[in-house]
Amino acid sequence: MDIDNLYQKAVQASDAGNYDYAIEILQQVLVFRPDHAKARRALHTTALKKAKRQPKSGLSRLLGGGFHLLMAKLLKALKKYEKGVAHAEKALLSDPGNVNALLLLAECCALANYSESAIDTYERVLEMDPKNPRALKALGNIYSEMKNIKRALECFEQLVKVAPTDNEAAKKLRDLSALEIMDRTYTDATDYRKVIRDEREAEAIQVSEHFLRSEDDVERALVFALEELERKPDEVRALLKVSDLYRRKGDFDEARKHLERAIELNPTDATLKMKLGDLEIYRLERELKALKDELRAAGGKDEAIEARIREQEERIHRFKLEEYERRVEAHPTDTGFRFTLGTLLFEAGEYDRAVSEFQQSRRDPQYRAQSLAMLGRCFLKKDMPDLAKKQFHEGLKGVEIMDDRRKELLYYLAEAHEASGELEEAMKRYEEIYEEDINYRDVADRLARLREKKKAE
Repeated sequence: MDIDNLYQKAVQASDAGNYDYAIEILQQVLVFRPDHAKARRALHTTALKKAKRQPKSGLSRLLGGGFHLLMAKLLKALKKYEKGVAHAEKALLSDPGNVNALLLLAECCALANYSESAIDTYERVLEMDPKNPRALKALGNIYSEMKNIKRALECFEQLVKVAPTDNEAAKKLRDLSALEIMDRTYTDATDYRKVIRDEREAEAIQVSEHFLRSEDDVERALVFALEELERKPDEVRALLKVSDLYRRKGDFDEARKHLERAIELNPTDATLKMKLGDLEIYRLERELKALKDELRAAGGKDEAIEARIREQEERIHRFKLEEYERRVEAHPTDTGFRFTLGTLLFEAGEYDRAVSEFQQSRRDPQYRAQSLAMLGRCFLKKDMPDLAKKQFHEGLKGVEIMDDRRKELLYYLAEAHEASGELEEAMKRYEEIYEEDINYRDVADRLARLREKKKAE
C-alpha cells in the first residue's frame, strides 16, 4: 500500500467536498502510519469542513463524542496512549471544534511517542485557542527539549502573559532568555563551533531546527537519542525513540532490537507488539518500493523484476493478514482492526471469513458504509447477487452526496443487477454515475455495452 498516494487521494477528496470518503482514507493512513502528522491535521481539517457544511446540534455532538472523550481520558490514565489517541480522534470527528478533545489528542500523541503529531496537534490547539496555558506549556517544553529556543521562548512568553502567577513558567522563561542571548552572541562570532564549549549541544540545536528533514539529520538525532538511552537504559520511551530513528534510517535489525527490549520491559503492553508488526510492514513495503524503483530504472519492463515485485506483494499481504488476525484476536471489539482484516481476507479470496468480519465492523457507524460495500462485494463473488444488492442499497442510505463512496456503491449495485439479468436497473445505476463523472472507472464502456445488448434483444 502506497501511503503517500493514499494521503494525496484523501486530500483531493477533501478538496472536492467528499468529506466522508476523505475521512475514511485518512483513518486508513493513520492505521499504517500513526505518526503521519499531515494526515492527522488533514483529518481534523476535513472534519471541521464537514461540520460547517452539516452542522450538528450540541446534544448530538455531546452524545457522539462524549463517550470517546471519556475513554481517551481513561486510557491515558491507564497509560494505554495509542488507544487513547484513537478515541480522542473519534471524539474530534463528532465534535471537531472541541479544544479539550484536541488537547487530549496532543497529550496522548506525545505520550505515545508520536512526536511530529504531538507538535502539530498542540499547534492546532493554539490556532483555535491562542491563550491555552496547557498547550503553551507543553509545546514550550517540547521545543525546549528539542533546543528550538526561539519557538520555546514564544510559547513561554505567551504563557507568562496568560498565567502571570505561574512561577515555574517564569523561571523557564528566564532560563530560555539566557540561552537565546548566548545563542545570538555565538551566531555573531566568527567561528560558531569554537565559541560554543559544548560542541555536542551545537549539533543538537542544528538537528532539532531541521526537524529531521534529511538523512544526516536522522543520523545526528540518533546519536543524541542513543546518549539519552545510555543515561536511561530501562526507559521505554527512550527505547522507542531510538527504534523509530533506526527505522527512519533503514536499519531494521537495530530498530527491532530496541523495540523488543521495550516489550521485555513492558510485556503486557499490546500496543508495543503492534508497533513490532508495523515495523515489519514498513520494512517489507520499503523493499517493495525499492523493487519498483529498480523496475522504473529498467524502463518499466523486466520480467525478472516484475516476478520479484509480485512475490514481495504476496509476502506483504500474507504478513498483514497474519498480523491483523493477531490484532483481532487480542482486541475483538476493535472494529477498525476487523474491517482491515476483512479487507485482507477479501483480497485473499476468503469470502466467508471476510463476511464474518464485515458483519462485525458494520455495527460501528464509522465503518458502516464501507463495511456494507465490502459485504456486497463478497456476496457478488459468492454468486449471491440478491444479497449483494441488499447491502449496497443499505449502504446508499447513508451516503447522499455523489462522492467516490456513492459512486462505488452504485457501480457494484449495477454489477449486481447485471448478474441478476436486470439490465434496465443496471443501466440506471451506471447512468447515475455517468451523469456526474464520465471518467469513473469503465462506466462509459459498460453503459455502451448494455445499450448495444438492449438493442440486439
